[in-house]
Amino acid sequence: MSLNLYRNLFRHLSLAALGLACALPSHAVHINPDGRGQVLIYPYYTVNAGKATLVTLINSRDSAKAVRVRFRESRNGVEVMAFNIYLAPFDVWTGAVFSSSDATDYAQAGPARLASTDNSCTTPRLPSSGQDFYRFDYAGPFSADAGPDQLSRTREGFIEVLELGRIENVEGFAAADAIRRGAPGGPRGCDLLSRAWTSNVSSGLSVGVWSNQPGLGVLSPDGGLEGSAIIVDVALGSSFSVPTVALDGFFVPAADCAPDCRGRGDENLHAGPGEAYPSLADARNGEDGRAVAEFPPGGRAQHMNFTGPDAGLKAVSAVLMRQHLDNTFQQSAAGQSLVARSEWVVTFPTKHLHLAQSTPEQRLPFRSAYGWAAQSPNWPNAGLSGACEPLSVDYGDREGRRVNRNAEGVEFGIPPPPPPAPALCHASQVIRINDSVSPASEGERLYEALRGDSTSALFGSAHALRLRTCTGRKRLRLAPNGRFNNCVSGDFTEGWMRLELGEPQRNYLYSALQPDASQAGSTNLLLGLPAIGFAVSEFEGSDTPGVLANFSTLQEHAGERASRAGQLDAANPAGGWTPVSGD
Repeated sequence: MSLNLYRNLFRHLSLAALGLACALPSHAVHINPDGRGQVLIYPYYTVNAGKATLVTLINSRDSAKAVRVRFRESRNGVEVMAFNIYLAPFDVWTGAVFSSSDATDYAQAGPARLASTDNSCTTPRLPSSGQDFYRFDYAGPFSADAGPDQLSRTREGFIEVLELGRIENVEGFAAADAIRRGAPGGPRGCDLLSRAWTSNVSSGLSVGVWSNQPGLGVLSPDGGLEGSAIIVDVALGSSFSVPTVALDGFFVPAADCAPDCRGRGDENLHAGPGEAYPSLADARNGEDGRAVAEFPPGGRAQHMNFTGPDAGLKAVSAVLMRQHLDNTFQQSAAGQSLVARSEWVVTFPTKHLHLAQSTPEQRLPFRSAYGWAAQSPNWPNAGLSGACEPLSVDYGDREGRRVNRNAEGVEFGIPPPPPPAPALCHASQVIRINDSVSPASEGERLYEALRGDSTSALFGSAHALRLRTCTGRKRLRLAPNGRFNNCVSGDFTEGWMRLELGEPQRNYLYSALQPDASQAGSTNLLLGLPAIGFAVSEFEGSDTPGVLANFSTLQEHAGERASRAGQLDAANPAGGWTPVSGD
């Protein structure tokens, strides 16, 4: 599909009205239910299965802003595209992510490509024909990533956006004017901003100035970013909007210079587009490097304080922690002319940051290291793909009928059995529900396109987890071909499903070794995993000849947090926890 097609799609998209109301500053990182913040997380992008992803980013404030946009691939959350955008007041940036080239063999498919016809300044500049996503962070000579290293790995993932700061003019360097320059829709002074990041200073203050002083003319962040994504299937004539998760209170300036901290380079996050800093690990909203998280379990606000070098990472993970995710599914019943299918997306935005830590307690709430085996003699039994965490599942139909479990001693959901049990293994994990595979005896497991498996039907994911909503199950067993399969009857075709993320004694995040005894009801543990995502159902066909009835629906996952009071061993905080009396 041509770039002009995506340009025309942009011209006809109706953008949401810009909200100009300013929220009161917060001193704890939290999810802003108004959808506006300093950080935006887009749970999923894809260019597989004939789809493209259209990205929108809005500055709803009256000041120019510097923003980092970073695309991360779906397996291990490795960066595959990053740049800075400089947004004028009330500016809107749009970009299209599409396939550079397709191939029957997924391993040979081209990378994702980003193109934009927007006038907002980016550094580095985006070519008019688009920029292919890169792989040097997972396939380069200095990469520690286990693989795989094909360019097709860039074709699905998630997006993170961080406000770096507000831009103002200073003597000799009119960066804010450059961002605003030109009539509406006209050219801006992007050359000035590009030269500011030039490493070799030749002449004039504006050349290379940010390379030496990245905080020059940059005020502290104040939020107000909004965004959305639309995943489009042009051939099918269908699309759905992907909402973002907005975090506010991510970076709070020091009290002695707030709110602007003019001239204080350490009181903003502005950095060059090629740097790993800042990331979701760089939350800071308390004194002495502390990071505070706020979340509302049970309808009441709760705060957790984190200290130490990984305080920011833990605070961001804390607000995203969920023990359960609930949503719905649809599947075509036999004989129906309207084809229905559902797939879920579960994304762990901070997983790669935890796995990069050096100790088991720092890697919590995650446990497994990322791995990949290009060839496995007993695949898929070994399932050596990703960094897998346990998953339990419960489900039922729309009439309240639950799965019938025939095994003795089976507890809630599918109990965690020996491998290859259902598991969530990737930074962005697609779950394919009740889709057809051949042979039909294939079970519930990770399907890996790079080892010859089929991609998922709806998103075309190369490493989707297949689950079935069969009406009856017996004791967990392996099918004769070695696949995980304990279904004994047909499937519920529509209903609800609940995912229980991890295990309570395995997957938890802690703020202290024990709860604060001076505060009644104090908790120090969050169970589960930091997860976001949604379910999509796609419908194709019609009972009326000549009438096209293609449409899609998207629903965000409902979630449940679980905070607990527990005692941890100071010598081994990752070794489990003991409930404190009264919890």
